[in-house]
Amino acid sequence: MSTQSTQSPLLVDRPITRRDLGLAKASQTYPIYMRPVTVDPPAAAEPFVWNNAIEMPAVGASEAIISFVVPPNRSGVIWRVGNATGLGGGIAQWVNGSGDLIWQVLRNGSPFKNMNDIRAAIGLVEQMGGLLSAPLRLRANDTITLVVFNIAVPAAGQNLVGLLGGWYYPASQDPPTLR
Repeated sequence: MSTQSTQSPLLVDRPITRRDLGLAKASQTYPIYMRPVTVDPPAAAEPFVWNNAIEMPAVGASEAIISFVVPPNRSGVIWRVGNATGLGGGIAQWVNGSGDLIWQVLRNGSPFKNMNDIRAAIGLVEQMGGLLSAPLRLRANDTITLVVFNIAVPAAGQNLVGLLGGWYYPASQDPPTLR
């Protein structure tokens, strides 16, 4: 009596081969590497691009530019961040990188690692934001916020813009090593 595994060939702890997928003869084993869902969106992914503009807060104040909640039973990643002034660097008395405006990307009120003291534009909203070198990982029901702190720029009706882009995917597809 033969016993066949009911496990999908996509859920193994080794490289998937053409033979696993039924695409090759038994003597052929060409690996097909599947990258994690945090790197490449899976078929069930739902892309998102959150963007908004606000009027600059007064000196010494902060304000959320974007805030959203990750849907239940979904995980996700942010790969793109845009944070700048309206029309690029179009605010008088503000020099990109000066620290007069500071942005943060928060998860449930705490900044992501290395996203607590953003002093320069990472990317422009007009260009779909800047691509991060590693994704910001999201969990179901997380509240994600892009905040700006006005340290020293006199507010006079100027616009600040923000963008957070990435995708949601089913939480059941989280890699086992995901923290």
